[in-house]
Amino acid sequence: RALGGALPSAAAASRLGGADWSALLPGTAAAGWPIPLFLKLLSFGQAVPVVAAGLGPRRLGAARAAVLAGSAVPLLLSAMWATVSALLASAGAGASADPTVQLLGAGWASALPAVAVASGAIGTSLIANYLTVRQFCADALRALQGRGAGAPPVGVPVAVLAALSLPAAIACGGARLYLPLLRWSGAFPTTILYGLLPPLAALALGRQRGGSSARASRLALRAHAALTAALLGVNLALASNVRGCWRLGGLLR
Repeated sequence: RALGGALPSAAAASRLGGADWSALLPGTAAAGWPIPLFLKLLSFGQAVPVVAAGLGPRRLGAARAAVLAGSAVPLLLSAMWATVSALLASAGAGASADPTVQLLGAGWASALPAVAVASGAIGTSLIANYLTVRQFCADALRALQGRGAGAPPVGVPVAVLAALSLPAAIACGGARLYLPLLRWSGAFPTTILYGLLPPLAALALGRQRGGSSARASRLALRAHAALTAALLGVNLALASNVRGCWRLGGLLR
């Protein structure tokens, strides 16, 4: 019933214009700025080297297509989820109501897709993180053991288990601990590693290689780097008021 009243018809879509989007501005949301958390949830940049290595250097086109598809799918799902949530809130259920609870209580027609989206989001994140951690542990152990590129290192499963134990233990602390750390990770490590460094590295590589294609994309890369630097500056400004060891001003409220 709740989903039927929130279908994106022309009348329902017009309700989005009356939604309050001010919480997306920095320093306005009581729970902290949601943009870093959103970036963290969408980011899977750590899996890009694994995908590229798995496809091999001769299949760069397939690697680009895989990265593009892998980026577009979660972005599309997030946009659809945001639209459904806004429509449910504007349909009279109240802005504080959890859209997940509403969808789960509206019958199997809405509960099953909601569970599928949530399970898929968690599962794909775990798969990407596991493959990345396993590759990192294998490379690190191979270097420590002095083995060649083709020789399998010893102790990879134990190293992977040890590496995954810490975030799993932190996740058991609940949302009061996990979500602030997740937001902090999206504000700084994710923004720097997967937002700022890639365009800077591409600019440096293009400057070395030259060519018309590199000159044509230089402006877009600079705009990307400037936008990410501005986002990082906002995150630093929000975190400037340090309160204790873990509570960083408006960012981790």
